[in-house]
Amino acid sequence: MQKSFFVKHEDFLTNKFDDDFFDAIATDPPWGLYKNIAPDFYAKIFLEFARILKPGGRLVLLIERDVKIPRDAKLLPKKKFDVLIHGKKATTYIFSKI
Repeated sequence: MQKSFFVKHEDFLTNKFDDDFFDAIATDPPWGLYKNIAPDFYAKIFLEFARILKPGGRLVLLIERDVKIPRDAKLLPKKKFDVLIHGKKATTYIFSKI
């Protein structure tokens, strides 16, 4: 079986990917405390992550530590790692899609 991957710089709110398209997503979305983003931004991208990930797929998310992570019944948190990025408190989450 040949495995492939690609890197995409994409706006997840306007993408055209099919449902259940990706096996895995690794992302570092805009950090709300450091950029002016809409209040519902994280809720919207989580819905999109759940839509485009295959069942059993994995989401790895690097985000500022103070952001409240939206809960989605399809994305289950598996691991959490607190880190510092250029002196700023951040967290890496790993989610699995059921």
